[in-house]
Amino acid sequence: MPTPQQLLDLVRYVQRALLLHQRLALLVFAAITFATLAGVILMPKSYYSEARLFVRFGRENLALDPTATTGQLISIYESRESEINSLLEVLKSRAMLDRLVDSLSPEFVLYGGEPQPLARRGEAASGFEPAAVLQPSALHQRAVQQLERDINISTPRKSNIITVECRASRPEVAQLIAARLVEIYREEYVRVHRTAGSYQFFADQTLLTQKEWEAASAELGAAKNKLGIVTLDGRKKQLQDEITDIDAKLLTNRSDLSTTQARIASLQELIAKLPATVITQQAQAPNAAFDNMRGTLFQLEAREQELAATRRDDHPQLVAVRDQLRDLRHVLAEQSPQRLQSTEAVNPSRQALELSLLSEQSQSDALEGREQALLAQQAVLRNDLKTLNGKEAQLTRLQQEVELAEARHRSYADKLEQARINRSLDADRISSLTVVQPASFPTRATGPRRAYILGLGLIVAAISSLGSALVAAYLQPMLTTRDELRQVLDLPLVGFIPRTEAAAGRAPAL
Repeated sequence: MPTPQQLLDLVRYVQRALLLHQRLALLVFAAITFATLAGVILMPKSYYSEARLFVRFGRENLALDPTATTGQLISIYESRESEINSLLEVLKSRAMLDRLVDSLSPEFVLYGGEPQPLARRGEAASGFEPAAVLQPSALHQRAVQQLERDINISTPRKSNIITVECRASRPEVAQLIAARLVEIYREEYVRVHRTAGSYQFFADQTLLTQKEWEAASAELGAAKNKLGIVTLDGRKKQLQDEITDIDAKLLTNRSDLSTTQARIASLQELIAKLPATVITQQAQAPNAAFDNMRGTLFQLEAREQELAATRRDDHPQLVAVRDQLRDLRHVLAEQSPQRLQSTEAVNPSRQALELSLLSEQSQSDALEGREQALLAQQAVLRNDLKTLNGKEAQLTRLQQEVELAEARHRSYADKLEQARINRSLDADRISSLTVVQPASFPTRATGPRRAYILGLGLIVAAISSLGSALVAAYLQPMLTTRDELRQVLDLPLVGFIPRTEAAAGRAPAL
């Protein structure tokens, strides 16, 4: 740390340098001051045009691009500040300045004049593609470098406002450059947030998935037509209902058959106990058989008497006749001369039972036939259900393919519609970027700042004059104090000569 004496010596050294080289110091001060005044007077005026952009939350922030949801999603946190910084980097990029120069022409940027008309979408944008970039000319590069110096892009901290400032020698030039840069950036903002080729991709995929859906539906329909069903579950339910109904009918039929067979057995038992006929009327009348046998008896008695008269007792004819008489008398003794005559008819009770039996047998045969028909129908239905169960895996696979194809088609159709909406919005340049302040027209020059430059020039002139005096004193050293003389000679001093009036203007006294 310097001592107070050293600081005092330094101050004295500076004073002596200024006194010895005051002419040089004044000359340097005057030259720099004059140059500053000339620069202030001759320096061209500059005009600043300002435009402000507001970046709000819009569809670019709140909704995903259609291509962003085709795969697995991951959570990515991006702050609002980083988004604004990204927009600033795009706005400050060399590509934006190249498009701006192409839009206005290098001559307009450098010298002013007639600008070119603004190229609309599809004109300038097509030249922005990498394959279409040409080697820029030297004039173009100079214009870009000029814009890099004249354009200032900034944003306040924690703000959604982007400020675009442009400096030019004329107010209309500054305004047009700022306005044209904002227009180009609005187009570029839409292009940056758009996925190129997404609409055509989803259109192709939608058409492809529609064909796959139709093919899967046709295959499923052919399989259903072959089986004669509308839906698998509906057909299975129908078969199950029919089988259940047949089972119920079989149970009822078997119950009725058992009842009928029991009735038949009961009727057969009752019929067996009843006689086939019954006597309806009885009456007394001569016994014709008795009368006939008695007449025969008379004839045999007459024959016996005739043979007895002519034959011996052991004659065979007489013996035979007597045997016949004995047998006939025995039979005739058992017969009654009167006979009871009865009138018989069919038993009505047995007849009614036989009719009921016939009816029950007919009912039994009908029930047996119905059971066979129901069993055959049940076998057919069970076979259909077995066939349907065997085809269930195939139908389920076909149904799943149809559902998957339909889901894919709907997904791509939704994304196609979203891509179409985004393309329409992009075509109309509808985005979350809003121009809150168009490029302003500066009415008065904002530069150069003459007072600031003049003050700075005076400061530079003062410092330069002081520095020139110190440099001159360093290059032409002079012994001005007794201590300096003692150090150089390394001898003791006897005395000193006081300064006279003649030498007062040349050197200080020792």
